Amino acid sequence: MGTPSHIMCDIDDDGALESFIEPGESESAIAHAFAAMDGKTYYARYASRLPRPMRPEDVTAADRRKTEEKFIQVGGSADCLTIEARTAPGSDGIFTVGRSTGEDGGNASEARVRIGTTTKRVRADEVFQSAEAARIFKYYLDHDEIPPGYELRPLQISQA
Repeated sequence: MGTPSHIMCDIDDDGALESFIEPGESESAIAHAFAAMDGKTYYARYASRLPRPMRPEDVTAADRRKTEEKFIQVGGSADCLTIEARTAPGSDGIFTVGRSTGEDGGNASEARVRIGTTTKRVRADEVFQSAEAARIFKYYLDHDEIPPGYELRPLQISQA
């Protein structure tokens, strides 16, 4: 058993369940968790790299603040997920992950993603099913960036 490298938080109606994951978390385990999301009672997952690999009991308040500087989060239901990321330490910017659309702006039609008691409006090319979301999430855990073929767009705070 290795030393955890990331902190993860699953969010549902009962609150947040924090866990620590080791390097090499499988894509299938991530996909399994995303497939269980229903958008109502279990609706979000957040992950961030720890400042250094460490045991959960060694994590300090300063370490926790550091994990807020750069993260990935997924919200919604298994067949309608949106992904957001903060990619630079010290940045106020949170970005929505979308499929690369080229210079024409891609599919600007909107979709609605239910996340707990709210509904977010996002572009249709910013909506993912659990398997694709798991690939993006896993890549981010391994590389601290989103994979090629996707782009970051400034988060538009909008609720339906």
